[in-house]
Amino acid sequence: MREHSKLVAPSLASHHSSPLAAALLVVALAGVLAIGSSPVSASAAEMSSVGAGNVFSTEGAPALASGVDHDLYWTGSELSLEGAKVGQDVIAAGQDLSLSGCSIGSSLRSASRSLTVSGCVINGNVTSAGEDVTFGEGSQASGVYLAGRDVTFSGTCSDLAAAGETVTIAGTVDGDAHVSAKHVVVKDGATITGTLDIQSSDQPEVSSAAKVGHLSVSIESDSSDDTAVSGTIDLLGYLYFAAAFCVIALLLTLVLPVAVDGSAAMARKRTAPLVVSGVVGLVAMIPAVIILCVLFLTLPLAGGLLAFLLTLFMVAVPFAAASVTRLVFPGWNRFGAAALGGAVLGVATKVPFLGVVVVLASFVYLLGYVIQCAWLGMHAPSAHDSEGHGHDCCDHERGDDDSQGLPPAPQASVE
Repeated sequence: MREHSKLVAPSLASHHSSPLAAALLVVALAGVLAIGSSPVSASAAEMSSVGAGNVFSTEGAPALASGVDHDLYWTGSELSLEGAKVGQDVIAAGQDLSLSGCSIGSSLRSASRSLTVSGCVINGNVTSAGEDVTFGEGSQASGVYLAGRDVTFSGTCSDLAAAGETVTIAGTVDGDAHVSAKHVVVKDGATITGTLDIQSSDQPEVSSAAKVGHLSVSIESDSSDDTAVSGTIDLLGYLYFAAAFCVIALLLTLVLPVAVDGSAAMARKRTAPLVVSGVVGLVAMIPAVIILCVLFLTLPLAGGLLAFLLTLFMVAVPFAAASVTRLVFPGWNRFGAAALGGAVLGVATKVPFLGVVVVLASFVYLLGYVIQCAWLGMHAPSAHDSEGHGHDCCDHERGDDDSQGLPPAPQASVE
């Protein structure tokens, strides 16, 4: 039993999520014990004459006049056991569990919403998990391992491990105690002959009247420190996005100046066709890719279309930044405008919800421009080509942008 207690104690003391872990442990241990034995099912009336073997009960309060020589397996909603004598283990699971004045020859293992143990003598260990777990006055056990939201220890044991949100110690531990909780309270009557190891986010309340052989306290990082670190990480993230999109917008302005200027002119003169084309293309692209994938012969086409759309998606935000700032600030240097737009939209993409809107709007903008260029290219008049003018989708949208250093627009007007 002692070796087992040493293995379990650290696990409960080192995790704030120990209630769930301990509950799983209880169920697992109960299963192992159930498999290794042959329980006898009996009603409450029948158990009054049971004097040997194991007992499995689903009753609210089994009558154990002669006790149980071996194990008691007990489950139900509200369980209350008083003055019972069990030769070996008690394995219980329920909503509210109460044991008073009982004698248990081996160990108690339970999982419940609430557990109250008072005046019980347990020769083995207590391993329990729940919301409110209390090992009360007059109760004795070898090792006590408790996990819950509110854990109270007021009994006597030789080894204690407790984990929860609030852990209160007012009993006697003839050995070491390990506590992991947000709030730890050690009251006046507490006695711990060995080491009291506390891991907490708050400073524990240890009464000056409590008797502790050695106190070891480990305070976790304060939430304000975590907030500062989180704020620094967020700031670096914003700066990274701003710098990255700024650089990409500058590269697009350098490599694709005609497309950047042409999309700005198109957004000014053909706003509705550009937006409608982008929205329709966004809605249609997913089913189009799926249909092409279904048809075996068009798989290469589906792969090419998907790669093309992904490329547009990756550059949509910096391209929109360079183009829109060119439209809003026509008198600015194109590179300065692109840098500003890239930084602003880069920061915007990092903002929750707003980032999704910016990305979708940018993709619709770029996709609409590409679709409009393809449409205008297919419907260009033949007279335009015969005049010796090379066709450019952007030329249809330049209008009177000569003042911005753009090539003059062709005379042909295309609707």
